[in-house]
Amino acid sequence: MSAVPRQPRSSLLLVACLALLIACHIDIAPLTVEWDQDPSTLIIEADTFGGLVPQTQALNHIPDARIWGDGRIVWVERHADAGRNVWQGQLSQQALIKLASFIIEEGFFDWQTHYQPADPPPDMPTSHISVYLADRSKTVSQYFALRQAQDDGGAPAGFWRIYDQIKTEPDGEPLVPQRGWLRAWPQDANASADEARPWPVDAGVTLSEVAVAGRWIEEPLITLVWDALNQSGGYSSTRAVFQEEEKIYSLTLQIPGISLHEP
Repeated sequence: MSAVPRQPRSSLLLVACLALLIACHIDIAPLTVEWDQDPSTLIIEADTFGGLVPQTQALNHIPDARIWGDGRIVWVERHADAGRNVWQGQLSQQALIKLASFIIEEGFFDWQTHYQPADPPPDMPTSHISVYLADRSKTVSQYFALRQAQDDGGAPAGFWRIYDQIKTEPDGEPLVPQRGWLRAWPQDANASADEARPWPVDAGVTLSEVAVAGRWIEEPLITLVWDALNQSGGYSSTRAVFQEEEKIYSLTLQIPGISLHEP
């Protein structure tokens, strides 16, 4: 009788492991991420705002980063001199899948919905991240948006990793709005005329009219206001103040689909 060949031990071990995986029904498929791909559907947002801010600042505020279902992204680069740049770009589907997978793997959907340190000061801003996927949606926020350790009541460290990843700047170009809702807000009489720009006499609309009721504006007027606001960071402070005759106004410009507060 001939001897039966012995199976190598490594082969037997591999067979056993495969059998165990099949028996336990272990799902080894890659993570599946789906979302509404409609260009008008917001799927990811990261922003820091709130607290005691004037109405003009609130109306001019644009969130730090927003991503829509087709991959369009708008983000704001803020400068130390209070200026800002507003950019727009396009993320590929692969880039969106990678970002959404990163958010899930950081544990975002397992976190609390709100964090704040013990005894925080009043009237401070709140940072938040919102994610809207096909099978799950969530917003996680942190009041008093300093990057505290979690032991101090702050959000998990992954919160800021996600926040920074969302704001990672892709290739983009300056956002140039085509249409916006303009309002003019009379300034205190003590405001210095030396700090104000002259309002064009051929603008087609007076600031006194816009102060009573807002008005939609387009090119070329919108570029004048938009550039002034970008230089002021959207605060409507010195560099976004205009003078008409003897009166001085601070301007707000709300862009549909872009501004935090829709016109």
